[in-house]
Parts: sequence; structure tokens; C-alpha cells
Amino acid sequence: MHQVSATMRSITLSWPQPEQPNGIILDYEIRYYEKEHNEFNSSMARSQTNTARIDGLRPGMVYVVQVRARTVAGYGKFSGKMCFQTLTDGKA
Repeated sequence: MHQVSATMRSITLSWPQPEQPNGIILDYEIRYYEKEHNEFNSSMARSQTNTARIDGLRPGMVYVVQVRARTVAGYGKFSGKMCFQTLTDGKA
């Protein structure tokens, strides 16, 4: 997974398609949360493609992100945890 772009309030991510999906991929589920919190406080987003923009984030924060695919067989495993940071507002 890698970061395509970031703003103060959003992160755009892209990830490779699974090599051996268990059927046709219906969509992806993205789990994310601020790094100093834990995954019990996580939020979810969905994407029809292997890119997603997560909005409504806080400036200058590091977010932990995981993604998993959904097929007719159900959800796959979450990916490893990756960290991405939003831009700061530039005010010291």
C-alpha cells in the first residue's frame, strides 16, 4: 500500500490487487485510526477499486491503515499495518 497524495484533512491511498483472490473482488474495506489511539477506535471506509481517499482526518496526524478485499466468499485478511501522515497547516 502506498500514499498517492495527502492534504491536511485527507489521504489518498493505492494498493495492489490480491494475487490470488478467492473469487471476484466486490469491494475493499479500509480500516484506519490515529496512531496514538488503538484499533478499537478505528473508522471504516469502503472502495470499489484499489484506491481510496479517506476524508475528515486531522492535520499533522499519523494514521494507521489496513485494507482487506471482499468477495462472494466473504472478507479476506487485513493487510499489514501501514502509517501515513496528513499535512500540517504550516502554523507553528
